[in-house]
Order: sequence, then C-alpha cells, then structure tokens
Amino acid sequence: MTSAAPPLELAPEAQGPPSTSGAGTAEAPSVDGLDRTGRRRLRRAWLAGAVPALLLYAWVLTAGHGNFLQHQFFDDFFDLQARSMLHGRLDVPADRVGFEGFVTGGKTYVYFGVVPSLLRMPVLVLTDNADGQLTTLSMLAAAVVLAVAAFRLACVIRGMVRGSVPVGPVEQWATAGLAVAVLMAPPFFLTSAAIVYHEAILWGLALSIAAFDAVARWQRDPTGRRLAVASLLITLAILSRLSLALGPLAALALAGALHLRRQWRETVPTERTELPDPAAPAAGAATGARDRLRRLLPSVAALALAGLVPMTLSMAVNQAKFHQLFGVPPDRQAFAGGMGAGRQAVLEEHALYVSPEYLPTNMWQYFGPRGFELRRDFPWIDFPRSGPQLLTQGVVYDALDWCSSLPATVPVLCLLAVAGVVWAVRTRRQRDTTRAVSPLLVGALVGSSIVMVFAYIANRYLNDLYPVVLVPGLVGFHTVAQAMAGWRPPIRRAALAGAAGLVAVAVPVNLALALQYQRERGPAVPDDWRAEWLGWRAALPGAPDPIRIGLDDPLPPARDGGVLVVGDCDGLYVGVRDDWLAVERSPAVNVFDLRVDLDDAPIGERVPLATVGHGDQATVLAVMRLSDGTVRFDTLEPEDRGLPWLNGVARDLQGDVTIRVTADHRQPANNVFHGTLVLNLVYVPPGEGAAAVTLGRAPDRPGVGRAYPGSVTEVPPDMAVCRSVLG
Repeated sequence: MTSAAPPLELAPEAQGPPSTSGAGTAEAPSVDGLDRTGRRRLRRAWLAGAVPALLLYAWVLTAGHGNFLQHQFFDDFFDLQARSMLHGRLDVPADRVGFEGFVTGGKTYVYFGVVPSLLRMPVLVLTDNADGQLTTLSMLAAAVVLAVAAFRLACVIRGMVRGSVPVGPVEQWATAGLAVAVLMAPPFFLTSAAIVYHEAILWGLALSIAAFDAVARWQRDPTGRRLAVASLLITLAILSRLSLALGPLAALALAGALHLRRQWRETVPTERTELPDPAAPAAGAATGARDRLRRLLPSVAALALAGLVPMTLSMAVNQAKFHQLFGVPPDRQAFAGGMGAGRQAVLEEHALYVSPEYLPTNMWQYFGPRGFELRRDFPWIDFPRSGPQLLTQGVVYDALDWCSSLPATVPVLCLLAVAGVVWAVRTRRQRDTTRAVSPLLVGALVGSSIVMVFAYIANRYLNDLYPVVLVPGLVGFHTVAQAMAGWRPPIRRAALAGAAGLVAVAVPVNLALALQYQRERGPAVPDDWRAEWLGWRAALPGAPDPIRIGLDDPLPPARDGGVLVVGDCDGLYVGVRDDWLAVERSPAVNVFDLRVDLDDAPIGERVPLATVGHGDQATVLAVMRLSDGTVRFDTLEPEDRGLPWLNGVARDLQGDVTIRVTADHRQPANNVFHGTLVLNLVYVPPGEGAAAVTLGRAPDRPGVGRAYPGSVTEVPPDMAVCRSVLG
C-alpha cells in the first residue's frame, strides 16, 4: 500500500538544473527561490496585469478629467501637518481642519499619521504652489508601492511554498491575472475620492504589505540588514495607519520567536572539563544553557530593538499630539458639529470606540456573501441598497455607510485564502522555520482585529481587512499552482477558466462601486459630478422614467435610483436611499453660481456674499480675507438661534472665482462650494417654500459689513442633463 501524501520537498532533479550566469558560474540561490530568468518572467507577467489596473486607478482618481493636481474636500491635512513639521511642530491651523481637529493644550492636531506628510516635504520645501493639491499624486504613488510590494510578497511566498520550481508559461499567465485580482479589489475603492481618509488607508496598506514582504525575507535569510529593512518598513506603516501596521509587527514577533527557537536548538554548548563530583552533569547542563542564552542575546536584542522602535515612535508622536500613548481623546474634538448623535451614543457606552458587541455585524458585513446588488440601469451593479444589517439588536453604531464585502470584491483571493490556510495547517509540522507561513497568516489576522470590533461600518475599512485574504490568498495561489501540476488537463483548464471568470466579475464590481460612491452615494459629491453620472445613466439602456412635480409642490417619497424633475427643469434630483439629492439646480430653487472677484475683499473684515431669508431670520454668508492671503467663507445663522459665526475652512483662492451657494430647502444639507471644495455650511430656515436670497448685501448684524465692495454676479445655470432626461 502506497502513501497518498506526496513529499513536501521537491527532489533536486524536479527543481530543474541550477541557473548559470557569466562563464558557467552557478547562480546563488535567492530568498524567493527564483533565478534571474524566472523572476524576470514573473515581473513581466505581473506588469501586464498591474499597469492597466494602475491606469484605471488614475482615471477614476481624477474623476476622468486627468487633473493630477486637483482640489477635493479634506485633501490638505497632510500638507498642513508637513508645513508645521518643517517648523518643528505637529499642530495645525484650527480653521483648516474643521471637525477632524482635536485640541490639546490650546493647539489643534489631527490624528492621521505623519508619513504622508513626510513624503510631501521635498515638494513643499521647493514651492507652496502645490499646497492642497498633492493628494492625488500621493495616492497614485501609494498604489504603485502596493503593486510592487504585493509582487515581491507573492515571490517570497512562492519560495516558501514551492521552493525553486522553474517558472512555466501557465504560471506566467496566472501571475498576470493575480496582479489584476490583487489591485482590482478593495484598494481600488479608495480611488473614489482623493481625500485624507483614503490617502491614509492606501499608504498604510501599501507600507504594511511591503513590511510583510520584508519580514518574510528576513525569515528566509535572517541577516541584520534585512531585519533593519523590516523594522523601517513597519515604522513607516505604523506612522501611516496603526491598525494595519500591527499585522507585520506581529508577524515579525512570531518569525523572531521561530528564529530564536531554531538558534537555541542549533547552538552546541562549549566543551568543558568534567567535574569530579556527582553534581557534574547538572552543573554541565546549567553551564550549557547559559552558553546558549549568551549566544542568543545579540539576536534577542536586535529583535527587541526592531520591534520597539516602531511602537516607541508611534507612542511618542501620539503623546506629543494628545498627551496619551494610544488613541485620540474624543472629548477634545475641536468642532462639536463633527460629533453626530450616533458617535455621542457610542462614546457614552464605549470610550475607546470599540467593543466585542460589534463583531457579529461586522463579520457578517465584511465577510458575508451580500456584497452587491444588480440594478436595471447603469452601472447595473450597486451597493446593497438596504445597507448593513444589524445582527445584534440594540447595538448603536456611529455610522452604517454604503459597504460591500470581501467575497464580493475579491472572490478569487477569498477562495485561494481557504486553500492557503488549509495547506498551512496540514503542513505546519513538516516544514523548516524559514519556510513557515504561520507568522504571516497570524500577523494578517492581528492587523484586522481593530476594525472587526469598530463602531463604524464603511467600504473603505475593507482595506484594513484586506491582508486577511491577500496574504493567505498568495499562499493558496502557489499551493494550487503546485497541486495543478498533477491534475488532468481538462480539470486544470476548468480551474483556470473559473478563476479567470471570477477575476472578470470582480473588475466591473469594483469599478462600479467606486464610481457609484464617487458620483452619487458619497458624502460630499459635487453637483457637477452627479450630473455627469446621471447623464451617462440617461443615455444608456434601463434609464428610469423621471417623476415630475411643480415648483411649489411638496417632494414625493424618495425612491433610491429614481429621478425627479422640479418645474420646467428648475431642479433635477436623484434618489439616494431616503433623500432626493441635487443634480442640476437653478436660482428658482435657490442655488446660485456667483462670479466674484475675491481681491476686492478687505483683509480682516467680513463682507457679505449672500443673505438667505429676511431680517433677524436671515442666514448671512460672508467672505473674509486673512492676513496670509487666504480667504474664508463664514456663516451666521438667524438671531433667534443665538449662535456665533461659524468660520469656514481657509483656502488659497484669489481673483475671479465662481462660488456655488446652495440654499435649497429640499436638501438635507446646504453648502458653499468652489468646484469640489466644500467651504462652509448654509443654514436654511425650515418651511414649505424657498427663502429669499439677496446677493452681496446683509442686514445689520454684528461682525459683518452691509455690502460687498465689489460686484457679485450670477452665472446662468446649465440644465443640459435635465433636458436630456426629459428627452
């Protein structure tokens, strides 16, 4: 009877002859088991899949407009922090970060890491013309780092799983598909907005994957240089996004433990003269143990230093900002408006914003099968419209945002991850420690722990969980590749076709979800982007028939995905969940595009841009030019509300600009825009009808002049999409 288990180690003849370079000299083995030719083949295959994916990253990130120096909302936090760091500080201007600022000792700080700020410094030292416009380029750079790091990690895991098996043509094709599967996955969603939240996550993910690779390479070849590289990358990752970086840090700790155990077992005690007394054997054993410990001390010290440096620097930065080693102080949030009712309720129960009671719902949402829905109109794929489902009644979340799942966005890696974990468990006792994948797998799980018990569900947090399927998925990829060599050709072809089909499904799913969030479902979608999106929907099959109402008619109940026309194309709205959100609007619904020369605004004095309402029931929108040349749009609500001026976010705007003022009572929120930038909020008095709007004038209210010193003129609205919807 023969054994059914094949040998784990390939015989030398099965691995192929050693490669040669130069004059017949055998090429030295590498940590990934690849020779130059094999690595070059895999690199070309990876680039064949990665380059088109990265071009798609750039197209979506720039909203199809090709502007790599664009402005979006909350896109200059890292620039502000970098400017402060150049002057030896970490605090940032309070009026530039809004509710994301936290006040400590009278100074305002942001909780985001410092690495994206460090990366900006060479540019900011040379010029100040790019301030607030580097987020898009930074995110593209992070995507490239992610692609390179994932390729390197795939190669080193290949060596751990398959040894030095030569690269064949089937593996090359499969590697190109793997590159597409890795990149057209949760990281792609981050291209939906070039904002601080997405930039921080993308850099944290890219550097964490690079750190996983460095840990695996040190595990394969434990030299001091490789350990230093691993520690450096973990440091950069932890100073970008702590939750993700805990993964490679845990992997280094486990790999270090395996390394020390191997050293302990391999260390031979120094020969000593036997002692004549009966206690000699015990004394000799104790002496041998001391010798072993003494020889292990340099390795222990190096590993301790490699792990302590990242954590110490992270704690030092957090202590400098918030006077505490970990986390942020929610009670010191700079602007109370940033703390909604959901967040207040969460913090009343869970001061750390995490709790095990969130685990069931988060697990079901992020790992469940319900990741997208089909719809009848473009883009024919959408988020689940009912949103995340609570599995535990009575649990309060800060927010339940639009969200997909890992099986829906990266199905191939999810299946391969199962195969990788099964293989790792079955072979854990049969492999030497330099080829053990358990440190990487456990580290990936540790890195996901915080998000799994977090009081906020959002699609961007799939990236914090991505290593949980990426790392074991790469193990599974090479496990299956090794096993396929023994499969019959029809089965092998069917498996490859099935994998290719899943990748082909994942690409449009991730593209559609990113575009949906960018153009329709996001929290601050500009009207122009939503209009362009609805124009595409109206021109393609399945477009919904519009609902029409009169200018003074009340709004009907919103229908998600529906289209509403008010008056004679005075306003065009689209249904998003329970609200009608604006697409195109005219002055008839109190939306004005105002052309104004900001150079006319005096320094240090508020002057009115527009007034919504009459007398003491009016909301005043004013402009103030600051001493540093930036301008700020401030609002003052009606007198009976008893509130002070709400200062906007200072922006570097000058000369003739177009400002959009929205005072539409049909909307849940109104704002002041410049392009994609939200400059401030506009309070619209409640009521059935529209409030009167006066341009360039204000009633007698404290803190503002009566008139704008220059001209404020209306720009006629463009209602082309509304007319196309009506046909």
